[in-house]
Amino acid sequence: MDAGGGADTEDEYIPFDREISEIITFTEGHENSRIKNIAVIAEPYSGEQILINGLLDKLGDGAGHHKYGSIQYECPCPAEICPDKKTVILEGCHYLFSRKIGGFDSLNRFLTEISGDERIYITFWNIFAWDYLSAAENTDSYFQKPVIIEPLKPDMLMDLMKDKSGKSPDYIDDRPVSERNRFTFKKRSIKLPGFEKAIKIPYPGYESSAKETMSEAEAERYAFERIADISGGNYGIAKKLWKKSITDDLFRLSQISSHDSDPDLKYNEAYTLLFILMWGALSAKEIMEMSVSEGESAKILFKLSSVGLISNEGGRYSVEPLKFVQSVEYLKKIRMVW
Repeated sequence: MDAGGGADTEDEYIPFDREISEIITFTEGHENSRIKNIAVIAEPYSGEQILINGLLDKLGDGAGHHKYGSIQYECPCPAEICPDKKTVILEGCHYLFSRKIGGFDSLNRFLTEISGDERIYITFWNIFAWDYLSAAENTDSYFQKPVIIEPLKPDMLMDLMKDKSGKSPDYIDDRPVSERNRFTFKKRSIKLPGFEKAIKIPYPGYESSAKETMSEAEAERYAFERIADISGGNYGIAKKLWKKSITDDLFRLSQISSHDSDPDLKYNEAYTLLFILMWGALSAKEIMEMSVSEGESAKILFKLSSVGLISNEGGRYSVEPLKFVQSVEYLKKIRMVW
């Protein structure tokens, strides 16, 4: 349990200025409100640890931090967490429930207790668990307004990927000729009846540059446009894609992977993938207790691991970052997430 204060992070640039400002402004203006606690909603890998570090820096000694890293079958007493702090940041609040009989009991007791506490709780939730809990248990009613971590834009990702010295790899357009044609959007000025001034509207264009390669500056910009598109602006996934494309200090455009085809999963396999997505990381025991028998669960985890959808680190299974977008899109297609 962290007593509070700031924390070191490998990134000096904090990309979540809007979210941090919104949270700080809310805490300053709602200390005496009936509903005063905050829910921060994020995808796995989206950089919430950077946001937490930024909040701890801004809030200083008045804030404490605690992380739930596994399913909490017994309701932890919020009053015992950083009891000397005015504001408490609680990470991993989706671990307060489980998909089994009585699995909402700990969560509901927790929500009731923090609602009656005089302190302000800044709670962090996995977005897929949050959507489910809000629909099934009206969890969102305990919070005045959720703060959603927005996808990062290409220029933000570009700043984040530079190390502290400002160095970056050389960007090379080594794509095959067949991949150099692309659609673009440009702005065209038009004059509409009744308007004195011309207005600019976007219109699609098609660039045929099969015989040309991009300059280094163009290649860098294009690289981060592609990374932002493939990752959905998710910081952790974008960073994995960026590192994967660098060899010997050279970033090769040909190495940026696109989306893979949909996996071929049975219902129980997809259901297990959903569990891992909703909690972010689960042990084999936690998965087995919520789904199927131990033997069947082991087979499913082996299948998901063998096709590269999940990985096991320290005994806990999580969705492989470079397969995250593919997994979410697949589960949306079969209506397991929305």
